Amino acid sequence: MKKELKNDDDWVVEDWKDGCRLVRYTGDIEEGSLVIPALIGDKKVYILGTGENIFGPDVESAGLLTLVDISQSVYLQEVGPKAFGGSCDNLVQVFFPTSLVYIGSNAFDDCVALQSIVIPEGVTSVMNNTFELCTSLKEISIPNSVTSIGDSAFFGNYSLPNITIPQSVTFIDANVFYKCLALKSILIPNSVSSIGDSAFLYSGLTEIYLPKKFITAAEEKRIGIPDGANVKETPPSP
Repeated sequence: MKKELKNDDDWVVEDWKDGCRLVRYTGDIEEGSLVIPALIGDKKVYILGTGENIFGPDVESAGLLTLVDISQSVYLQEVGPKAFGGSCDNLVQVFFPTSLVYIGSNAFDDCVALQSIVIPEGVTSVMNNTFELCTSLKEISIPNSVTSIGDSAFFGNYSLPNITIPQSVTFIDANVFYKCLALKSILIPNSVSSIGDSAFLYSGLTEIYLPKKFITAAEEKRIGIPDGANVKETPPSP
């Protein structure tokens, strides 16, 4: 049975392998910031969250949060599903460690004040709904390690003006850019072999570069290319 511990009344902690998982934050939010530790006692922190918001029912503290610095948690491998999703309404900035390999589904959904994200090299998938309804998000950097972008990953990101899809990506799921109203142009690399239904529906796209296999009337309708958008074939990679 896993053992729950306390550390200075700031974290509920669960043993995980030779280190620990941070389950819930119970401390104070000082000046809007939360720094995620590398160690709890002598235990390395490997995972942040367990599938629920790390503030649990304490929505008041979640609402005070404006900055999360995870960069000092140098052993961290995972940010769990829903870790900051749903109630961190004022979260503006997040800094990740280079050790990170996984960001769970809905981890930052409905973080309506979040403005920019740099996903570290090593993360292989942008999971379902990870940044859904981040309506202030204006910049996101996706590394060359990412091979798939999950369902509704950027759904409703009204303010996102552009995004670069790296050539490592092979799969774009359904509804990924649904209602990305500020997105006017995008290039889908030839590495992408699958695009889900309604991936671009109700977006602001006026220009899109697509691999040749998707340039048919039926495919363009299926993936939600807006009427009147200028559809061009993605040029060969240099």
